[in-house]
Amino acid sequence: AIIFLTALHEKIDRMKGLELGAIDYIGKPFEMEELILKIKNFLKLKKEIPIKV
Repeated sequence: AIIFLTALHEKIDRMKGLELGAIDYIGKPFEMEELILKIKNFLKLKKEIPIKV
């Protein structure tokens, strides 16, 4: 999983990051608590989705 953490805020930058496979795009400055919650939510969701082999 990829989370972009960047100083770039333009819509084109966000779109490119998401097109490249990011699950989220966070611009600086950001709140550390928000980043931690986003990571926890992603990990929780990943555990809930069964992996097919």
